[in-house]
Amino acid sequence: PVMVTSERQLTPELQQGLVKLYDSEFSHGTEALEKGQDVLASHGAWYVGWFNGKAVAAIMASPSADNRLLHNIVVHPANRGRG
Repeated sequence: PVMVTSERQLTPELQQGLVKLYDSEFSHGTEALEKGQDVLASHGAWYVGWFNGKAVAAIMASPSADNRLLHNIVVHPANRGRG
């Protein structure tokens, strides 16, 4: 099963994994990481889906009044279309 965590700080290893993950979809993993850092700085969150200890999905959640705006979703190509 895929486990999901809410990340508010990114370790160097997770940063590297997210860049690679976003590169698989958008080919701009570094830009996604920079945007994600801005989201975290504004008290947002980055939700990461894990499978076998590797990040296979991610979505950013920016604070917006009394709710969150979800954006920049990515799913590893090998995991698309499953369940």
